[in-house]
Amino acid sequence: STLSSSPSAESLALRIDLVQLTNEERRVAESILQFRRGNPIPLRSLVERTGLNDRAVKLAVEDLIVDRGVRIGASRELPHAGYYLCVDDADVEAAVRPLRSTAESLLRRINALTRPWNE
Repeated sequence: STLSSSPSAESLALRIDLVQLTNEERRVAESILQFRRGNPIPLRSLVERTGLNDRAVKLAVEDLIVDRGVRIGASRELPHAGYYLCVDDADVEAAVRPLRSTAESLLRRINALTRPWNE
C-alpha cells in the first residue's frame, strides 16, 4: 500500500499529539522529528538528548511506531546509521526493507529449530 501524497514535516509533527505521549515517547519523538533519512540521528545522540538508556529509547521508538502510528525509520548502514522521520514512500520502503530481511531470517531460524528431531 502506498501513502498519500508526501506530507510536510510540519504537518506530520502536528499529527503527533505530544500531550498524549508518555514522557519518554515525547522526548524521543521531539528529538527524531527534525531528522531525515539522509541525516538520521544515531542512537547514541538520542540517548544523550533524552537522558534515557539505549533500551528505553528503543522501546519508545517501537511504541511510537506501533502504538502511536508515527512513521519512524531506522538505518543500519554506516556512516548514516540512526533514526529518522519517514516523510514519503521511499523513506518507508528504506525502513521496511531491512526489517523484512531480518524477519525472514528469524523465521528460517525458528523453522530450523522446530523441525522434528528425527529429520
